[in-house]
Amino acid sequence: MSNMPITITDEAVTVAGVTIPHNERPWRSATNRHTNTDGTSWGWIDGATGHVCWSDNERFNRAAASAAVTAHNKWLEDCQPLPIKIIKAKQQYEQALTTFNAINSKHSHALADMNKARLVLAALREQRKSEAA
Repeated sequence: MSNMPITITDEAVTVAGVTIPHNERPWRSATNRHTNTDGTSWGWIDGATGHVCWSDNERFNRAAASAAVTAHNKWLEDCQPLPIKIIKAKQQYEQALTTFNAINSKHSHALADMNKARLVLAALREQRKSEAA
């Protein structure tokens, strides 16, 4: 992939001789479940304007399409104003904190249950010792 030139401007991304205009949507590379007649894969760039197809038997192949998608999505992220990036980061933080708190609560309850069970087990072992004596 490193030998594949990628050109990114404010208007478009160009990879393997194919220029795709930017738009406001994120892109993803999709693969058709049916192959070409020679057995190679083909697909398209979902989210791109127009019909942008790739084929593994062409210069604009899966790797080139993936490079175009990555370049466009990075460009799109870089275009966002700082306040939007802060809002997204805050949402990600809050979601992670909610997940952490739920896991931490389960951990605390499990630890308390484990300690109770350990005390019961120790008491039962002591009882068995005293009954055996």
